[in-house]
Amino acid sequence: MQRRTTAALRMYRPPLPAGVELREKKPAAVICEGARRRILALSGPWRTKGEWWSETAWARDEWDVLMEALRPAYRPVASEPPEEETALYRIYRDLRLRRWFIEGIYD
Repeated sequence: MQRRTTAALRMYRPPLPAGVELREKKPAAVICEGARRRILALSGPWRTKGEWWSETAWARDEWDVLMEALRPAYRPVASEPPEEETALYRIYRDLRLRRWFIEGIYD
C-alpha cells in the first residue's frame, strides 16, 4: 500500500499582520510578533482576486514559505537546547491595502 502525504492549512482568524523583507522581488524574511524569521524556501506567487464586481473586491499575491516556527512546540522538560523548528506558512500581500499578512500554517 502506498502512503500519501496530505497537508491542511490551519487558518489564522484574523490573519496575522506581518512585515516582509524582499530580495529580488521575493520574500526573504518575515517580521511578526516582534521577531524576524528568515525564509528558508518558498513557492509562489499566486495572484488571486475576487468579488471584482462589488464594493468588497479583493486581490492578493500568495506565497507558501518555509521558515522558523512562529510558536515552537511545547516542551515540558527543557533538558536539551531546542533545535530550530521550522514550519510551512501561507503569507500574502493584500494588493489593495499594500500590506502583508500570515494567513495560516500547514499541518
